[in-house]
Amino acid sequence: MSLMGCIGRYGGFVQALMTRNAVLEETGKLRTMMPPPPPPVQMPSAVVPRAPVGYASAYPSLPAPSAAPVPAPRKPRDTWSAVVLSKDPKLSGKEVAEKVRREIAPSLGVRLHEVRGLARGGAIIRTPSSGETKRVVANKKFGEIGLEVRQNSAQRPKLIVQDVATQIAPEEFMAELYVNNLREHIPEAEFRKSVHMETKPWTVTDGATVSVTLECEPKVLD
Repeated sequence: MSLMGCIGRYGGFVQALMTRNAVLEETGKLRTMMPPPPPPVQMPSAVVPRAPVGYASAYPSLPAPSAAPVPAPRKPRDTWSAVVLSKDPKLSGKEVAEKVRREIAPSLGVRLHEVRGLARGGAIIRTPSSGETKRVVANKKFGEIGLEVRQNSAQRPKLIVQDVATQIAPEEFMAELYVNNLREHIPEAEFRKSVHMETKPWTVTDGATVSVTLECEPKVLD
């Protein structure tokens, strides 16, 4: 082989090495510039719903809470009434009631539930017992100031039961009223006919307690 041939082959060999080195260097740069692959994403395991924990399971050492006790209704308050009329037809019911409150009520010596004017004229006086109503009717001071008073025969006596828990249904209230107060005195059938509840039926949305007004025959209160 001639010298020129050897030099040509050597030059080709050197050129091939230089090209290979250039390719290797470029590949290394690309690998350096490329960001590392993201870490594998771990999928969360399925969430298995748990059954609700009861009070006894959550607090085994504590006693279970008890329901709030329902207060028993108070004993009924009797209401009897007398009607007051004026000899002066010009006086309204409101004026008659004010006259009774101002000039007679302080000296009656009885317990008064109410003194209220009537739309048709005159006034009504309510007391907690038949005896006190009779004392009102017998008072002569009404005549001295131009008033007439008589027992209200057109209206039956009333019972007012205060602080009745609204958790007690009206039917349950009437049953408890009979059992706790009148069972030993009259049959239940007679009680149902003789006692009428004037207060409209209530629910728990009406507040914690209500006052219940009952109208009854006089024999129920004897």
